Amino acid sequence: MAVGTIYDPCTVRQALKAGVGARIEVALGGHTDPSLGAPVRATAEVMHLSDGNFRNDGPMNAGVQVALGPTAVLRVGGIDVVTTSIRMHTIDLQVFLSQGIDPLRKNVLVVKSSQHFRAAFEPIARQVMLVDAGGLCSTDASRFTYRKLRRPIWPLDPVA
Repeated sequence: MAVGTIYDPCTVRQALKAGVGARIEVALGGHTDPSLGAPVRATAEVMHLSDGNFRNDGPMNAGVQVALGPTAVLRVGGIDVVTTSIRMHTIDLQVFLSQGIDPLRKNVLVVKSSQHFRAAFEPIARQVMLVDAGGLCSTDASRFTYRKLRRPIWPLDPVA
C-alpha cells in the first residue's frame, strides 16, 4: 500500500535530518485543521529522500514540471507514505514513481485528490473508492452552514 501525498514539512525536515534508513517518531499530517483529525503518531522508517521535482507523464498536464519541495517516503506499518513540503493534489503516477514507488506493484493506492486523479489512476485501478474526508471540498453539501440560500434547493432538499 502507498499513500500520496501528505503535506507535512516538519516531518519531512525530521526525516531529512535523520537520513534514509533511520527510524523516527512522527506526528504525521493533521496539523492544518483540527476538525479533520489529529496527526497520526507512529514510528516511521525513512525509505527515500528527494527534492520532490519531477515531470508529469500525463495524460493530464503531460510534460509539466512539478515541485513538491523536499520530500520523504516514510514507511509506517508497512504503508509507504509520500510526505511533502508543498501541498499538491496527486494527479500523476510520477508522484510515486519519482519517489521510488512503483504504483503497479501496490495492491492499494491512496491518492489525495478530489477529481483530477482519474486520468492517470483509473487505467491502472481494479476499483476506485471515493472517500469524503470533509473539509472545504466535501461532496456532502449538507455539511455546510448556509446563511443566504433560497430553499428548497437541490441537493440539500428534495426538489420536485
